[in-house]
Amino acid sequence: TILHQRQEFIKQQLTRVEALWIETKGLLVDHVCIRVDSNELYNTIKEILSEQYPLLWWEKIVWWRNIVIFDIVNTYRTIKNPYDTLFELPAPKSNHLYPNWLQHIEIVYPGNLEDLLTNHSSINRNKDWFYKPYNRDLSIMFHDMSEVKFHEQSLREVLTFECW
Repeated sequence: TILHQRQEFIKQQLTRVEALWIETKGLLVDHVCIRVDSNELYNTIKEILSEQYPLLWWEKIVWWRNIVIFDIVNTYRTIKNPYDTLFELPAPKSNHLYPNWLQHIEIVYPGNLEDLLTNHSSINRNKDWFYKPYNRDLSIMFHDMSEVKFHEQSLREVLTFECW
């Protein structure tokens, strides 16, 4: 099932991060992103997820493409699961090619991102979004094009800030 695949992907990504000597115990895995390479696949997956999970955030345009967010927490509230998170499904970007399916997890980093960057300077990171005015992030890209991103705020907090 998609829920099982999500859990396995999160475990895989956390294991990769821990292999780089970054402690993940106690960190909040905020959400999992599903990437697609076509609008047709975007609409198909959106329809499938809509049948299984409630929407946290209706489809909106962000950074020039549609994004929809599904709430797994409310669906599985009674299950003891450290990976109860959100699904983020962005429509494809014309200038990026991602493998279809689970592409990255985002972790809320409780400490200072500068410290994370300083303490792990040997890691190849994409620093593009490090200088945003709020909810800066660092990411680690792996050879299979999957990523782990560290953010300052949860997606729920960002949505509250941006939408209200």
